[in-house]
Amino acid sequence: MQWHSIGKHAFKFTRSQIHPSGTNPSYHSSLYNFRPENMIATAARILILFEILMYSSIGLSLAHRMQFSPWVTVPATVVIGICLTWLLLVMRSFVVSRRFSSEEDRSHRLGFWKRQKMIFSEWLYEVLLYKLLQPLSKWFDHTNHSSTAENIPIVFVHGFLCNGAAWWWMRRALAKHGIKRCYTLNLEPIFGNIDNYAQQLKQRVDEVRNETGVERIVVVAHSMGGLVARSYLQNLDGKDCLAGLITIGTPHHGTALAALPVAENIRQMELNSSWLSALNATESEPSTVPVISIYSAHDNIVSPQSSAKLIHAENFFLSGVGHVAMLFSRDVANLIATFINKP
Repeated sequence: MQWHSIGKHAFKFTRSQIHPSGTNPSYHSSLYNFRPENMIATAARILILFEILMYSSIGLSLAHRMQFSPWVTVPATVVIGICLTWLLLVMRSFVVSRRFSSEEDRSHRLGFWKRQKMIFSEWLYEVLLYKLLQPLSKWFDHTNHSSTAENIPIVFVHGFLCNGAAWWWMRRALAKHGIKRCYTLNLEPIFGNIDNYAQQLKQRVDEVRNETGVERIVVVAHSMGGLVARSYLQNLDGKDCLAGLITIGTPHHGTALAALPVAENIRQMELNSSWLSALNATESEPSTVPVISIYSAHDNIVSPQSSAKLIHAENFFLSGVGHVAMLFSRDVANLIATFINKP
């Protein structure tokens, strides 16, 4: 997999942005505790319980008809049923996203086996995220901290139908680059207004700044989280608190897969919605802070995939990686680390 830069901007952090004069880099606060329970975690566990009950009943029926042992048939049916259902959903998302992709997006072709690997990887990471990490977010969503860390703090913002546990792998990958001050938040309610989410991000950024004594922080956001961060940046004076913004697979101009506007945040992410038009009204003007947009030419959720590009940002595109898989991508982690650690 390769990544390519198609923009001009780069992050430049000064020492004063990390430890302003008069502040103490040693700190301790409640920010380091495990995150409290959240709506997505609860909903995910309820859904898993429903799936277990449904496939268990099917397994019991099969065991009775085929004269198999229920102790083997039921667990096998549950595992196969959940995995197969999710595989079909992932395959469908790639087919639909391909249907709405632009000619530019379609020019990035993959060979047969590379495409199968991409689909399998996306399925594997989606199962990991939605069936393990998010339901058990109390165990997987906690803050990295180090009293001696020198890197500028990062606040991670998750996407639609996710929670802070989505950043479990990325936090560990960045720690290997010496980036150990990472924070998350959980945006609620699940089907809320993106501008209201921006208020929650503002509160979280202020918490991190006050607790660490840092003047400016970096926001790293996935999918819808990038729109939350941009709303914060433009409408809530985020430019005074941010040293940079990195978006990953964000539908900056909307996505055709938001075709069922059953909730406000989904309506806001429709292709060229009125909300997005207002957000992008100043897109051609220089950004008030450095902005990086990382996107995939084969994103199975953001379609057309070029919707993730921003005129005023430095744009990097990946090849052969799906929407959720970007959260587990070494290329993405390396890009983030490159800009965070830039002298």
